[in-house]
Amino acid sequence: MGTLLHLSDLHLASPSASFDVTGDYKVDSLPPHERQRRTDAISDTLHQLGSALAATETTLDAVVVSGDVTMQGRADGFALLTGILKQLGDALPPKERILVVPGNHDVAWFTKPGTRERYEAFLSLRSEGYVLPYLEGVDAETDGRLKPGAGPEPLITAPDNSFAVVGINSCDMCGVERVAESDLVDKLDEIETLANAVSPGGAAVKALREAWRRRGLDDIARVSKVQRRLCNEVAVKERERILAKTGVAPVLIAVFHHQLRPVSTVEEFKSFEGITNLGEVREWLAGNRFDILLHGHKHEQRVLEDIFVPFDGASAHQSHRLLVVSGPTIGHGQPASNPVGRLITIDSAMPRIADVELVLVPARAAGVPIDLHALPKERITVGDDSGAHVGVLAGNTASEVYSKILAAESKFDSLPRPLICRFNDGPSALQLPVGYPDVGFAADGVEEDVRAARMQQWFEDTVDWWERPVRGRAATFNHGERIRRRRGADPSQFESAIASLHANNTTTRGVMLLIDPATDFQELNSSFPAFALVQMLERNGSLTMTGYFRKQEMPHWWPINVAELAKLQRDALTELRARGTELTAGSICTITALPVAGSSAPRVVIPEVDRRVETPAALLDLVVPLYFGGQPTDVMLQRWRTVIDDWRPTDEIAADGDPVPVLGFRQLAAYAQECEALSADQRDGSDPGRRLIAELEQLHDINKHYADMQRGADRGSQHTEWRSKVDGVVTRLLTTVEEMVTASGPGS
Repeated sequence: MGTLLHLSDLHLASPSASFDVTGDYKVDSLPPHERQRRTDAISDTLHQLGSALAATETTLDAVVVSGDVTMQGRADGFALLTGILKQLGDALPPKERILVVPGNHDVAWFTKPGTRERYEAFLSLRSEGYVLPYLEGVDAETDGRLKPGAGPEPLITAPDNSFAVVGINSCDMCGVERVAESDLVDKLDEIETLANAVSPGGAAVKALREAWRRRGLDDIARVSKVQRRLCNEVAVKERERILAKTGVAPVLIAVFHHQLRPVSTVEEFKSFEGITNLGEVREWLAGNRFDILLHGHKHEQRVLEDIFVPFDGASAHQSHRLLVVSGPTIGHGQPASNPVGRLITIDSAMPRIADVELVLVPARAAGVPIDLHALPKERITVGDDSGAHVGVLAGNTASEVYSKILAAESKFDSLPRPLICRFNDGPSALQLPVGYPDVGFAADGVEEDVRAARMQQWFEDTVDWWERPVRGRAATFNHGERIRRRRGADPSQFESAIASLHANNTTTRGVMLLIDPATDFQELNSSFPAFALVQMLERNGSLTMTGYFRKQEMPHWWPINVAELAKLQRDALTELRARGTELTAGSICTITALPVAGSSAPRVVIPEVDRRVETPAALLDLVVPLYFGGQPTDVMLQRWRTVIDDWRPTDEIAADGDPVPVLGFRQLAAYAQECEALSADQRDGSDPGRRLIAELEQLHDINKHYADMQRGADRGSQHTEWRSKVDGVVTRLLTTVEEMVTASGPGS
């Protein structure tokens, strides 16, 4: 998990600051350093948080402070920050992973926007090594160009690339003097002279002048065009870098001080309470695809969703969903028992669809520990704008969408149906996606590249089996037979779809049905594909593919099914090109009426021992050398282990029903009987041969019974019983095979 700590509105102060006291001291006897104070409470809380994080071996990947480090620009607040954060102990990341944005209390009021004078005290934090946002007038010119010697990028990226945080300044106009009305400008010098005069009226004029200045002082929240230009470049560049490196976009987090929306019911009856250019800012956050905004200012903890709909009514762009997280603080209008901060964790494997976990850090007095496991957790999915919350998982590649499927696995029951999965690069489905469960190729001593190659070959063989025009004796159906089979002189559905597309590239008739109502619905429990329909469409010179599934096991079978669609797409493009129609490979989309998840991967489509029935020599290779020799012992043992391990039950029930070989063991038993009869006169003692026949027949009977029963409701106990019976017979069978191979010898 990528983990960051969000703090805000610390308002740090030394013991002499009366505003820092939270206790009620009507009797002035207790020395200041012993009194209950905000700064001490924050320090004690971070100390206990650091201990709790150390107990779970968690190191923070980032600390984000969303403004108001100090109070009214006091230097002591900035000086205290490093010591306060050190209370986190070993959980504290280095300063280059601590981002601090200014709050309205961190800038010098009565100074002009975009000047070094405004940020002089705040810049001490950059000297300490903290990451700050770009500051107007200090780091950037008014046209948005960076100055020579500008500070580093306002960016922190998680080491695992799960998130990237961009710091933004919203305080360049906090505490600025309002421009005087034109008819008063000429009088200001005269008023200043009167105020400084040593006369009975001078003091009164001076007081009026100061009151006038304070009345014209505005605390304006605004995100300037300089910020938006520079931070756009930072956000876009980092998002694309991570996407190119990992194939998955990070959770993109923006941080500034001011609230985007109200966080409580408190009426704010004053000037410039909200961000003045809020429309621009919301559009900018959406346009740069930020997922989360962290802010402070209001001292309230709140988590909101902001849905931005483009202002251009003619725009085809979809709305943007932003998670807005407001940071809490203690004191200054809030109880001393208020939370001090918030831990945010993001799944590093699939950040854009997995849950973001938010945990409020409760205030703790000295010596009172924090138990992280006991704290309430809030989980929210960020995802794409059209993400899992509306039943759509989209991306550029099949692997990117597959990572979102894995992350959404626990949510299938709660997602709106149907579930739509769409990716732009159709051919990317021909590669086994990253994260696909191992199907039996992981073993001690096997190099990762060898295992990956075997997995890819298994994947391609599986897809080819489902797409081949003839299903084979061991299967009741496959998809290729239904799509590519000809009925007499009539063309196959695939050929008809190609002809339709060639004749009219705007047609919607490139449809192939995998369900035959005339035969599939005759028996209540008959087997027919859950893959129901394929449609090919031409869009802007590209051939797009859509598959409809009445039910689909997503983590294990979705990659196989979309690879089938990609293979159909590839073959269709070849056929169309041969007829003079040039198209490119477009997107692939699946629409699943009932998405489900299983606990284990399908080891095979049809077990290998059953597939060997189609090639009798492949079965005879297993049996004949046991009776007549001719093969090395290790070769024979490996052949038998391969056909056994290919389907042998584990403690998990396979995703869509266990692969159960029946036909292959029946045929093996028949071949063994013939070999036993032919070799009876040549062998000394034929007991092993007869045992082999009996064990093969036992496996056939056990498997046939389970295959007939496993569709029932009580699959768990049935699977356990089946596995127990199979394991016993298989152990004896392999012992028999080893005995026969050893007795026969390679040269006999």
